[in-house]
Amino acid sequence: MQEEVDGIMGSKTFVEYEDLSKLKYCDQVFKETLRLYPVAPGTARENLDEVTVDGFRIPAHSWLIVRRRFILLYGSGL
Repeated sequence: MQEEVDGIMGSKTFVEYEDLSKLKYCDQVFKETLRLYPVAPGTARENLDEVTVDGFRIPAHSWLIVRRRFILLYGSGL
């Protein structure tokens, strides 16, 4: 990553907006970091229909709070 920054930036000390599109690897690192450690710890959703998940009945119009980190760690293998 340092090599990419040095190659694109040269002797400049500040990153300009135009430089961002050239930093491909940096962009990938930032996106992966945000995927693993999202800014918002979770999200809330209202389910419109009654559903049953692993034997648990969730009534219609219930609010569900989903922790993103939990989903990232365990995925669909719950």
